[in-house]
Amino acid sequence: MQQQKQIHNWVVDQPADSIEFCNKEQFHNFFVCGTYQLHQSELQQSQHNYRTGSIILYDLNSLNFENNSNQQSIEKLQTICGSGVLDLKWNASNSNLALLAAARSCGLVDILKLNEHNKLDSIQQLNTHEDDCGLGLAVDWVQYSTTEGLELASCYSSGNLATWQRASDGSLILNNFWKAHNHECWVVCWQNNNNNDNTINQNKPILWSGADDMYLKCWDLRTSTEFAVLQKRFDMGITAIQFTKENEFNFIVGSYSQRVYLFDNRMIRNSICECDVGGGVWRLKWCPIKGNENLISCASMYNGFHILDCNLAAKEINIVSHYNQNHSSIGYGIDWCFRNYTNNYKAILASCSFYDNSCSIWTI
Repeated sequence: MQQQKQIHNWVVDQPADSIEFCNKEQFHNFFVCGTYQLHQSELQQSQHNYRTGSIILYDLNSLNFENNSNQQSIEKLQTICGSGVLDLKWNASNSNLALLAAARSCGLVDILKLNEHNKLDSIQQLNTHEDDCGLGLAVDWVQYSTTEGLELASCYSSGNLATWQRASDGSLILNNFWKAHNHECWVVCWQNNNNNDNTINQNKPILWSGADDMYLKCWDLRTSTEFAVLQKRFDMGITAIQFTKENEFNFIVGSYSQRVYLFDNRMIRNSICECDVGGGVWRLKWCPIKGNENLISCASMYNGFHILDCNLAAKEINIVSHYNQNHSSIGYGIDWCFRNYTNNYKAILASCSFYDNSCSIWTI
């Protein structure tokens, strides 16, 4: 097993469920943490419950990675309060703009921009204007240009999906909204179409989703969304989907079943291989560091956090590291820093857990 080193641990004001490093080169030192707090009324009636949360912006440059003491502190740059935050994603396009999408418990998706003063400005709130939308649960940015101008997808506790496209004035407008699942839709993910053959599958808007109804579904947005073009039923709810950057075919899926599955999207009847991480899977992230693209970080809910090695050629996934220091609650958030600050480590990660409000920076 690979060794880890904790650099810093701290506690936030509310339960933490999402943590994301900025993927823009000039902003690699910045990351955000999302929090979510359910406030129950004395009547214990759901219609009287309300949810609050925050987006907290941090600067990784405030930490010394050669310091073995946890007495140092991380610099908090900004806190934006509002309704509960269920998911956070930085835009993945080649644009230099650092845009952040936040799925909110009120059903809105906030779009924020990181400005030259290292602060987040709210520039738009995306509203489906649908009464049955429910909580916003997850978002995902398109990683390539589509002929339809699609930019973002979002999913909701109602089981609905929404896609958003760029308007002529630069704002995002609703492109489509449809009933995709019969229960909470926990994850939405655009298929990676960036491959070495520029003549194959370019500009194809394909979206994948997973939900508490135990279905993994694929949507070809050039056709009607009345039916999914592919679907597979699992034993338990689907919580995570991530495509590898190596090709357009292989992707991983996480589930409450405690397993991480590797698939080929040309034949999803059976997985290529599986890995049991224990405790359930909530978040999966491929490593962005060159030379370590085979590594996957996994928020394993009731069993801390794992680093997995996915060998596509050998068709196997193995656990290479397990981290649980200062995390005593449900592990929901994990992400890789897009650059390494020292040659002493392979990579830097951030993780967060829920009821203990705990966040950590650590290395492998």
